[in-house]
Amino acid sequence: ITGCISGYHTIHNQKPIPDLRMTLPLRSTPKSLCLLRLSAVGDISHTLPLVRTLQQHWPETRITWIIGKTEHQLVPDIPNIEFVVFDKSKGWRGYREIRQQLHDRQFDVLLHMQMSLRASLISLLINSPIKLGFDRQRAKDMQWLFTNYKIAHKQQQHVIDSFFGFSEALGIQEHLLAWDIPISEDAYVFVKEQLPGDQHTLIISPCSSMAYRNWNTEGYAALADYATEQHNMHVVLTGGPSSIEQEYGNNITTLCKHKPLNLIGKTNLKQLLAILQRATTVISPDAGTAHLATAVGT
Repeated sequence: ITGCISGYHTIHNQKPIPDLRMTLPLRSTPKSLCLLRLSAVGDISHTLPLVRTLQQHWPETRITWIIGKTEHQLVPDIPNIEFVVFDKSKGWRGYREIRQQLHDRQFDVLLHMQMSLRASLISLLINSPIKLGFDRQRAKDMQWLFTNYKIAHKQQQHVIDSFFGFSEALGIQEHLLAWDIPISEDAYVFVKEQLPGDQHTLIISPCSSMAYRNWNTEGYAALADYATEQHNMHVVLTGGPSSIEQEYGNNITTLCKHKPLNLIGKTNLKQLLAILQRATTVISPDAGTAHLATAVGT
């Protein structure tokens, strides 16, 4: 707590920096860059095109990514990225661990890409003269208090486009829509065991983190049976281990005439990614699964 308070006063007692909204005054390519995006899985996927853009334009820049523990499981093997993992379940001990890892580090630029108080507290532990965040209009949870530069304000942007606002502020105008998330051989073996052969496969991931986005189980079941009867598709249910996802999976399976393969709560993120890559079609509300399917071109 003391470190966070000290960091806050360090930012707000320094000489004010102009609120430049287009291009930062970088005199040269930064040697080091810290990216702060902890969660969620879908938004971690959305962050990757920005990361790939930075890597292509500044291959010599050392990139450090502060990321949540669960979300890190998706990307630990991406080359040329140093990951600093934050475990929110540890409470204040998690912040102390971040402080210990970064206390003697200096970054040329911090990209503060998450509008949450948790992320903003971590930003206070990061030593950088440029702390770039969202514009005041979009900076929820008072994120604007924790940054001294803002990206340009634009309305009605997709999340990926808003993230590209950070690279644009750094002077990079190209948008590289590339994800290239490595998938382990173990994950491919898992998929072959679960989905042998080459039958067309429909993945239904029925739930999002916000219940109002979810369709009803009767609709999902009718869709699953239609895909089986009319298109001879193998139907697979995917999702996490939460109680609502487990309930959805059980109810859909019960309602289906042709029982789907229920893998809800039975895959890790790499296995899920491999399943989505194998699939013919993915149906999901606005949730991480839909964004991962985009990442693998399904």
